[in-house]
Amino acid sequence: SYIYLDVTEANGEISEWALETGGGVGRLIRSNWSADSMQPGDIITATVAPLRDGTPGGLLVDVTLPDGTVLGAGE
Repeated sequence: SYIYLDVTEANGEISEWALETGGGVGRLIRSNWSADSMQPGDIITATVAPLRDGTPGGLLVDVTLPDGTVLGAGE
């Protein structure tokens, strides 16, 4: 599964990142994800293992939602 985010970079520019969860939908559900976990426009914090080639994206480790809930990536 992938999550696509608009990320504000250190220089203020916005870039689109593709984050792979490392697990399918079943694993995400077992990690307390739902279709309503995030909504467009939510400001979240994501911990990511970045891609080696430096392109915007990587493997999602966890997400902190606006209410402080932390969701793992389905590992």
